[in-house]
Amino acid sequence: MDDDDNDNGDGSCDDDDDVDDDDDGGGGDCGDDDDDALVVVMEVFIMVLMMMIFLLTIAMIMMLLLLMTMMVIVIIMVW
Repeated sequence: MDDDDNDNGDGSCDDDDDVDDDDDGGGGDCGDDDDDALVVVMEVFIMVLMMMIFLLTIAMIMMLLLLMTMMVIVIIMVW
């Protein structure tokens, strides 16, 4: 059974099944995925973008509440 850890128990790299275990487009040798860093950067970028959208939504709701409160105060004063 091949658990794709590419160590073969003896420290060698190639697991001799000619299957690309690291998804980097190369052969079946060991090695980490080349675009792991890019994936991490994209995940962080998407998380920051979602957090900014969330905070902007909260800020817009707060401004609408403030505007409605001011309108109620003005209506009461004019009444």
